[in-house]
Amino acid sequence: MKKTVTIFIAVIVVLALLFSCMGSSGGSSGGTGRCIICKKTATHTYQGSGYCDTHYRDAISWSMTNLK
Repeated sequence: MKKTVTIFIAVIVVLALLFSCMGSSGGSSGGTGRCIICKKTATHTYQGSGYCDTHYRDAISWSMTNLK
């Protein structure tokens, strides 16, 4: 009985760690994985979206000129 409970808890811990790592890796294109414009690897994040070097500068410029 003790061995079964220990294995069950170990499986739960491993799954929790796995899901927490997956959640922080930015799996969606709106996160940090890929540039939302050209789909290259995102090197920057601005307002929750990922951008490559070129499009990051464009996003900053656009947001500064389009303030409400």
